[in-house]
Amino acid sequence: MVLGPGDRLLFYTDGLAEARSAEGEMVDLAGLRSACSRAALDDAADAVQEALLRHTDGALADDVAFILVESCPPARSPDVRAG
Repeated sequence: MVLGPGDRLLFYTDGLAEARSAEGEMVDLAGLRSACSRAALDDAADAVQEALLRHTDGALADDVAFILVESCPPARSPDVRAG
């Protein structure tokens, strides 16, 4: 897999993947895509957490950890010919 600048990956534990609503419905992982697409990375991570807590009514049955990362453009190497 090749990531382009601005592409994001969500890594998560089974506590997120298996989070259930009061009715027993598992969280819709594909539905978190819109949360991950918020403009600012911090806002997107907050939106993932909010969506999870909204789905479970704030009652998590397991520990949850997730990391949302964003690919940055490659750093420009200094021009050794200059100066």
